[in-house]
Amino acid sequence: MPFKDRWAHFWYYYKVHVTVGVIALVIIGWAAVETVNRVVPDLTVGLYVNGFVSEEYIGELKARIEASISTEDEPRIVEISSLTYDTKVMDEMAMAVMQKFMAEVATGKCMLYVVDGEYLADFEANGIAEKSALVGRDALGTPSNVIGTPSESYATPQLYAILPILRNDQINKPKKILEREYAETAYAALIE
Repeated sequence: MPFKDRWAHFWYYYKVHVTVGVIALVIIGWAAVETVNRVVPDLTVGLYVNGFVSEEYIGELKARIEASISTEDEPRIVEISSLTYDTKVMDEMAMAVMQKFMAEVATGKCMLYVVDGEYLADFEANGIAEKSALVGRDALGTPSNVIGTPSESYATPQLYAILPILRNDQINKPKKILEREYAETAYAALIE
């Protein structure tokens, strides 16, 4: 039997097997590439405010924190975890945001928080904040229209930097200790 006939016979009986195998290999290869190329941040900062926050402001905050913890030899990567909602409207979306906020605080995802007065009250009421201080205006250089609702702008609220209390499971982890050192450096730079 010639090769062309053998290939036609093989393809007729095994095309599903070959197709599934190729798809599985593509998925496994894609997952491996994503895992190898994943960028792990050196510091995760939670930005929680009541209202809208522009991407430009988040980028500026990220750049300023990265500059405060980086050295010439080793640039540091900062991830900003931003949660915003309107506390005056308690619909399902606002409740979901509050649940995410409580989960992130409970799991210790962030070592530094930048919050407005309403979130600061939540941190203090629950005894989560080890240190908190007013963020200096020069530290962020915030234009007055950056934080507000999408349809209108209002004066930027007072923002506070918060270092949360370390949990018992974080105390002996070298990565968390190093992240805490970066958070303390960024905290000091923000409150100047």
